[in-house]
Amino acid sequence: MSSAVKSDTVVVRLYGFPRVENFKGDEAMFRKSRALELLVWLSLNKERPRRSAARTALWEYAVSDATFCTVISDMRRGLQELSPRSSSTDWFRPTYTDAITMDTELVTDAELIMQRLETFRKDPNMWKELADVLFTIRDAPFAGTEFSWADLDGTTTRLTILAIEASSTLAQWARDRGDSSLALRATSAGLKVLPGCEELLEIEQSFLPAVSTSRSRRFG
Repeated sequence: MSSAVKSDTVVVRLYGFPRVENFKGDEAMFRKSRALELLVWLSLNKERPRRSAARTALWEYAVSDATFCTVISDMRRGLQELSPRSSSTDWFRPTYTDAITMDTELVTDAELIMQRLETFRKDPNMWKELADVLFTIRDAPFAGTEFSWADLDGTTTRLTILAIEASSTLAQWARDRGDSSLALRATSAGLKVLPGCEELLEIEQSFLPAVSTSRSRRFG
């Protein structure tokens, strides 16, 4: 998959309280919290978008078919707001099987980070693309939610490790080039996810005296 976001792609932002956006940055709004949670789960389980798996993950009890259908309907409605010309069924077609059929391309910010990190490692000239997506990180994964399944299946841990790896890689590259501004912004992105990360704090501390001196000379 290309790291570029297509005009019909829906981006699910996982770092911070989850947001669902189109390529212009318009945010989908959901009336039911479970609708947002279900869409987040689907964005992370595109290889097995099954109703039974989603119900098991999101509910600790046997949820009724009517309740689940209501959640899916609200999810469709919220997505339709991102593209008013579309029908609500254009996003997730109704089926009579266990499968949840997705007719739109969902991509998470984590996928974008992973793709652009791989590209950067092959071609450091692509650093800006990696930086752009790193700088959209707002907080730890799923901040402000109670998505217990994300902790139980290791998703939160995997997303945290990815953000730290990408931030550290870009920060170290920037440090080697003497770019203190980029290095500090990269470490700041990672520290939003894991504030006590020693690796990132060490990189940050190595630049703070130089940044302080530079500011003193500029304004002194």
